[in-house]
Formats: sequence, C-alpha cells, structure tokens
Amino acid sequence: QQVAQQETQRSAQQVAQQETQQSAQQVAQQETQRSAQQVVQQETQRSAQQVAQQETQ
Repeated sequence: QQVAQQETQRSAQQVAQQETQQSAQQVAQQETQRSAQQVVQQETQRSAQQVAQQETQ
C-alpha cells in the first residue's frame, strides 16, 4: 500500500508541476508578446505621425 500511495502521490505531483509550469510559461509568453506588440504599435504610430507632420509642413 505504501509503495502504491507513494507512486500515486508522485505522479499526481508531477502532473500538478507540469500544469503549473505550462500555465506559467503561457502567461510569460502572452506578456512578452503583448509588450512586443505595444512597442511595434508605438513605433508604427510614431513614424506615421512624423510622415503626416512633414507633409503638413
């Protein structure tokens, strides 16, 4: 029984760890993608504004 319990606990812990790691990775990826998108958007807007200003002047 002890062996069976230990193995059950081990596999349960492994599953829990894997799921925790996966969700943590997903969060990290989403945040990285978000910040990268924001930087790209800001740069795109900036260059578009500069072009518009130059043409206006």
